[in-house]
Amino acid sequence: MSELNINANSSRYDLKALTDKVKSCLVKERYMVIDCFNNDVTAFYTTRLGGNSVAPYDSFNLAHHVGDDNEQVMQNRALVKADFGFERLCFMEQTHSSDVIIVDESNLETPIFNCDGLVTKLKKTALAVMTADCLPLLLCDERNDVVAAIHCGWKGIERNIIGNAIDVMESQGAELSTIVPYLGPAIGPDSFEVGPEVKAIFEAKHPAHSQAFVLRDGVKTELGGPKYLCDIYKLAIIELESHGVTSRPFGGHCDTYMQSKVFYSYRKEKVTGRMASIICLN
Repeated sequence: MSELNINANSSRYDLKALTDKVKSCLVKERYMVIDCFNNDVTAFYTTRLGGNSVAPYDSFNLAHHVGDDNEQVMQNRALVKADFGFERLCFMEQTHSSDVIIVDESNLETPIFNCDGLVTKLKKTALAVMTADCLPLLLCDERNDVVAAIHCGWKGIERNIIGNAIDVMESQGAELSTIVPYLGPAIGPDSFEVGPEVKAIFEAKHPAHSQAFVLRDGVKTELGGPKYLCDIYKLAIIELESHGVTSRPFGGHCDTYMQSKVFYSYRKEKVTGRMASIICLN
């Protein structure tokens, strides 16, 4: 991934540089439309604004499992389908696994998919990944008409959810050289605090992952050990690169923790809603 130029001696890279060629626009308060794909693909992520839910889920919560009123969640989901004209909108029961499912004609009636990644070649079938600090990763091979939505918490990244999703995309005809990644809104590199055990897990997986951790001077764990700031965007980019994706990633410029008036943040609020990042072949 030559355009990224991750420097092994640098603890940070310029997140803004990843979005120079991306135009995002706010639609009806509820959506940020992603414009790095061609007109045959619809992609966007939701905000917490412009919906029906009341505090602490105010107001565009799309998740049933967080304690919100189910009727209000259904109304919010119906808005997404109506606003974009989707025939189908596929959600996952996400568990930080490495499981990826292909959505095709055989399972279109599945009410919810038990996995952390969805891949499809079907048109007008939107794939949604819900988050509130974890990284939503959208992948698109426009040439071969294959898209994916992936839930990337640090546990899922460590368990190889990104590599598994890429493998499944390839099984559907995608090519590594034409897969374009978009990094949706996640907790930022100055907000995501972890202990040394997380750093050790990733360094054992791939030495390059050490670039994603910065020591927090003077801050200790409950056991007196060091604490680190973790860059989940960089973890994902290193995984993409290690699995052969060569296209420059877009996105990666949000911090859900610091921007909690616009996005849900579980780490900041605990009881809160979930946004969705969605991709669909038109």
